[in-house]
Amino acid sequence: MKFSDFFWPGSSLEQVSIRCDVAELIIWNCNTNCKVIVQCKGFIGMTDLCIWDDQIILQAECRNMPWSDVIRSQDTFLQSLCKAYPYSSQWDERRLEDGVVVLSVLLTNHICFRLYCQRIDVATCGEHANSN
Repeated sequence: MKFSDFFWPGSSLEQVSIRCDVAELIIWNCNTNCKVIVQCKGFIGMTDLCIWDDQIILQAECRNMPWSDVIRSQDTFLQSLCKAYPYSSQWDERRLEDGVVVLSVLLTNHICFRLYCQRIDVATCGEHANSN
């Protein structure tokens, strides 16, 4: 399944977990009436998560950004990323030149958090995650 296959507004963010190379969101999707697992693989970083009393999603979108867009982006996180990692090593498995996927989630508190990674896999509970 692809991220765009789901209708996200009204869904509830139940869990966020971060491991070294993967961030995972578990979301109760009210449209499908089941839990959805969103895995951000090749995890780069995350910004502005504020879920104090608000876990309901107003809007969510996934954007694939090629390297040419990453280096021209006005996104402050991406600007910092490009400054911190201006060159890829021939030994690196992950390269910014391969592009970045930005997952943006706006909650009912009107604070948008973003996850940055290199690939997003989505599955309903009980399924294996498939790439976006």
